[in-house]
Amino acid sequence: AFSSLPQVLFFLMPLFAILLKIFYIFKRRLYMEHLMVALHSHSFIFLALLLLTLIGVLRSWASTAAPWLEGLLGLAIFVLAWWIPIYLLIMQKRVYKQGWFFTILKYLTIGLCYTIMVTLGILVALAISVATV
Repeated sequence: AFSSLPQVLFFLMPLFAILLKIFYIFKRRLYMEHLMVALHSHSFIFLALLLLTLIGVLRSWASTAAPWLEGLLGLAIFVLAWWIPIYLLIMQKRVYKQGWFFTILKYLTIGLCYTIMVTLGILVALAISVATV
Protein backbone atom coordinates (compact mmCIF):
# COMPACT_ATOMS: atom_id res chain seq x y z
CA ALA A 1 0.00 0.00 0.00
CA PHE A 2 2.84 2.41 0.82
CA SER A 3 4.47 1.86 -2.56
CA SER A 4 1.34 3.17 -4.31
CA LEU A 5 0.98 6.32 -2.18
CA PRO A 6 3.16 8.52 -4.42
CA GLN A 7 0.95 7.63 -7.38
CA VAL A 8 -2.18 8.39 -5.33
CA LEU A 9 -0.87 11.81 -4.32
CA PHE A 10 0.27 12.47 -7.88
CA PHE A 11 -3.26 11.66 -9.04
CA LEU A 12 -4.78 13.89 -6.35
CA MET A 13 -2.71 16.95 -7.26
CA PRO A 14 -4.85 17.95 -10.28
CA LEU A 15 -7.96 17.24 -8.22
CA PHE A 16 -6.63 19.60 -5.57
CA ALA A 17 -6.16 22.23 -8.29
CA ILE A 18 -9.79 21.70 -9.36
CA LEU A 19 -10.80 22.15 -5.73
CA LEU A 20 -8.89 25.45 -5.64
CA LYS A 21 -10.52 26.51 -8.92
CA ILE A 22 -13.97 25.85 -7.45
CA PHE A 23 -13.28 27.78 -4.25
CA TYR A 24 -11.67 30.70 -6.08
CA ILE A 25 -14.03 30.75 -9.09
CA PHE A 26 -14.45 34.53 -8.98
CA LYS A 27 -10.70 35.24 -8.95
CA ARG A 28 -10.54 34.70 -12.72
CA ARG A 29 -7.43 32.59 -12.56
CA LEU A 30 -6.60 29.89 -15.03
CA TYR A 31 -6.61 26.24 -13.99
CA MET A 32 -2.86 26.15 -14.64
CA GLU A 33 -2.30 28.78 -11.93
CA HIS A 34 -4.19 26.64 -9.43
CA LEU A 35 -2.17 23.63 -10.56
CA MET A 36 1.04 25.57 -9.84
CA VAL A 37 -0.24 26.36 -6.34
CA ALA A 38 -1.09 22.68 -5.87
CA LEU A 39 2.37 21.65 -7.08
CA HIS A 40 4.03 24.16 -4.78
CA SER A 41 1.93 23.04 -1.81
CA HIS A 42 2.66 19.36 -2.39
CA SER A 43 6.37 20.03 -2.90
CA PHE A 44 6.54 21.98 0.34
CA ILE A 45 4.66 19.29 2.27
CA PHE A 46 6.88 16.51 0.89
CA LEU A 47 10.04 18.44 1.71
CA ALA A 48 8.79 19.14 5.23
CA LEU A 49 7.83 15.48 5.72
CA LEU A 50 11.27 14.43 4.50
CA LEU A 51 12.88 16.78 7.03
CA LEU A 52 10.58 15.52 9.78
CA THR A 53 11.56 11.94 8.95
CA LEU A 54 15.26 12.75 8.94
CA ILE A 55 15.02 14.64 12.22
CA GLY A 56 13.05 11.72 13.70
CA VAL A 57 15.76 9.26 12.67
CA LEU A 58 18.42 11.58 14.06
CA ARG A 59 16.42 11.91 17.28
CA SER A 60 16.21 8.14 17.73
CA TRP A 61 19.97 7.94 17.20
CA ALA A 62 20.52 10.81 19.63
CA SER A 63 18.51 9.09 22.38
CA THR A 64 21.42 6.72 22.96
CA ALA A 65 24.44 8.48 21.45
CA ALA A 66 23.77 12.11 22.43
CA PRO A 67 20.90 12.45 24.93
CA TRP A 68 21.48 16.19 25.28
CA LEU A 69 20.51 16.61 21.61
CA GLU A 70 17.19 14.77 21.89
CA GLY A 71 15.27 17.70 23.39
CA LEU A 72 16.53 20.10 20.73
CA LEU A 73 15.52 17.70 17.97
CA GLY A 74 12.09 17.27 19.59
CA LEU A 75 11.70 21.05 19.52
CA ALA A 76 12.72 21.08 15.83
CA ILE A 77 10.05 18.46 15.07
CA PHE A 78 7.44 20.48 16.96
CA VAL A 79 8.31 23.73 15.17
CA LEU A 80 8.45 22.12 11.74
CA ALA A 81 5.16 20.28 12.27
CA TRP A 82 3.45 23.57 13.15
CA TRP A 83 5.18 25.46 10.34
CA ILE A 84 3.54 23.28 7.66
CA PRO A 85 -0.07 24.50 8.16
CA ILE A 86 1.04 28.05 9.00
CA TYR A 87 3.10 28.33 5.82
CA LEU A 88 0.30 26.91 3.68
CA LEU A 89 -2.15 29.43 5.15
CA ILE A 90 0.20 32.36 4.54
CA MET A 91 0.92 31.12 1.02
CA GLN A 92 -2.81 30.85 0.25
CA LYS A 93 -3.40 34.37 1.57
CA ARG A 94 -0.58 35.82 -0.55
CA VAL A 95 -1.45 33.99 -3.74
CA TYR A 96 -5.19 34.64 -3.73
CA LYS A 97 -5.07 38.07 -2.02
CA GLN A 98 -8.21 37.81 0.12
CA GLY A 99 -8.89 38.99 3.64
CA TRP A 100 -8.00 36.83 6.61
CA PHE A 101 -11.58 35.77 7.36
CA PHE A 102 -12.27 34.31 3.91
CA THR A 103 -8.75 32.93 3.59
CA ILE A 104 -9.04 31.02 6.88
CA LEU A 105 -12.56 29.85 6.05
CA LYS A 106 -11.51 28.58 2.62
CA TYR A 107 -8.25 27.16 4.02
CA LEU A 108 -10.13 25.07 6.57
CA THR A 109 -12.81 23.96 4.11
CA ILE A 110 -10.32 23.08 1.38
CA GLY A 111 -8.19 21.30 3.97
CA LEU A 112 -11.14 19.23 5.12
CA CYS A 113 -12.13 18.35 1.54
CA TYR A 114 -8.55 17.43 0.66
CA THR A 115 -8.17 15.33 3.81
CA ILE A 116 -11.25 13.38 2.76
CA MET A 117 -9.83 13.00 -0.76
CA VAL A 118 -6.47 11.76 0.58
CA THR A 119 -8.21 9.34 2.94
CA LEU A 120 -10.30 7.92 0.11
CA GLY A 121 -7.21 7.70 -2.09
CA ILE A 122 -5.29 5.81 0.60
CA LEU A 123 -8.22 3.45 1.11
CA VAL A 124 -8.39 2.78 -2.64
CA ALA A 125 -4.63 2.19 -2.74
CA LEU A 126 -4.93 -0.16 0.22
CA ALA A 127 -7.80 -2.04 -1.43
CA ILE A 128 -5.87 -2.38 -4.68
CA SER A 129 -2.75 -3.60 -2.88
CA VAL A 130 -4.76 -6.18 -0.92
CA ALA A 131 -6.56 -7.33 -4.06
CA THR A 132 -3.30 -7.83 -5.97
CA VAL A 133 -1.61 -9.87 -3.23
